[in-house]
Amino acid sequence: MTKSKQKAKEKEFTPQQIKFAMFYYLPDSPTYGNARQSALRAGFSDKYSRNITVKNLNWIKDVVLEIGGKGVTKDKLVRKAKKVLDKSLDSEDEKIAQDTAKFIAKTTTEFSEKQDIVSNGETLTVATLEFVNGDNPKES
Repeated sequence: MTKSKQKAKEKEFTPQQIKFAMFYYLPDSPTYGNARQSALRAGFSDKYSRNITVKNLNWIKDVVLEIGGKGVTKDKLVRKAKKVLDKSLDSEDEKIAQDTAKFIAKTTTEFSEKQDIVSNGETLTVATLEFVNGDNPKES
């Protein structure tokens, strides 16, 4: 298959659609599974966000197939999103470029201030200590 035919077969999603997909379908997203909140975070209008799941939107189905149907990992989805978002960073519209930069910073680990605490590949559990009989330890 030639590159031009292969390119024509690939779906091009807008930055908003990719943002929506990441917010809605990735389990570590704060709006995972919540279509309205995911749509709002992706930059869709309130009216559009309220009706996003009841509309016959083919792009949502395409995004689902792209993410779930091919077994796309989070890293692969982020790389693909970065590719599309890189185009947006070069946009003449300053707001689109700023929103794109914010989105990349929020969704990639390179720019994240969050840290996972792990031990032997397992997440550590936080334990609470109770003092017996209400005794408090004394500092020495």
